[in-house]
Amino acid sequence: MTATTHRKTLNEFEMEGVVWNNYTTPEVLRRSLDFRFRPSDVCVCTFPRCGTTLTQEIVWQLVHRDTIKQGGKYAPIDQRFPFLEFNYGWGVSGPVKWGIDRLESAGEDEQRLIKTHVPYALISHRLNEAKPRVIAVLRNPKDCCNSLYHFYKGLEMYGPWSGAWDEFVDIFLSGKTMCGDYFQVSADWWQLRNEPNVLLLKYEDLVSEPADNIQRIAKHLGINPTEEQLACVMHNCKFTSMFSNDNLNTTFGTGFRFLRKGLIGDWKRQFTVAQSELFDRIVSERFSPLGLEFAYE
Repeated sequence: MTATTHRKTLNEFEMEGVVWNNYTTPEVLRRSLDFRFRPSDVCVCTFPRCGTTLTQEIVWQLVHRDTIKQGGKYAPIDQRFPFLEFNYGWGVSGPVKWGIDRLESAGEDEQRLIKTHVPYALISHRLNEAKPRVIAVLRNPKDCCNSLYHFYKGLEMYGPWSGAWDEFVDIFLSGKTMCGDYFQVSADWWQLRNEPNVLLLKYEDLVSEPADNIQRIAKHLGINPTEEQLACVMHNCKFTSMFSNDNLNTTFGTGFRFLRKGLIGDWKRQFTVAQSELFDRIVSERFSPLGLEFAYE
């Protein structure tokens, strides 16, 4: 089975040359591609399963550093940190308050925290005109692919997807998983790393060196947390804390949990030697010329 005839996720469609599915809708996506950012916005921009939720929670806690408490649990993350293109209407009866509606109705003096998986290429015109603070997070392709596969298999919103691992690898490498070609999306964000309004992070660094990278995020936001506040953010945003927090780690009807393992190197449980070597060759072709390197364990 080729990527052009792959088994599809629920309500899968293509727009602007990118595959999308039930996590968004054509109408909301069209609005998102023309969304008017503001210079005061903070935007966490990622390919799926690359450390988005961790980064969101760090940002939110830093912004609210004066009121957070160690072990504190707050409203669901998608309420505190709206997901620009998300299908908030899935599984909901009655009126829906879309994330993009909440963002557009925010007062001019209100700090907007925004999550999006829309590739840079599709929103570059709006980001470039407003120059909001962007935090782009990348993850090594093997762990990203592995995590996204389990996401496809576990999430009701996606079907769940009925295909097998080998087919998924083919789809991933063909750039036909949701939200675009992982390699192109990652390369596009990477090449913005020297822009003054962009902070480029790697998931592996966030996990292995949390204090340094939380400080980098704080500096990018113009925030100077106290040692006590930094310790609180680190505690609340470590994986064990987030995993046990139902407002961050939703459990779906299938039993699948949004946060799975958060490990570096879990790909080794899933990849064959041939698949790992194939990824290595593609990384060498597409990332090495750009100077983009990752830790894999």
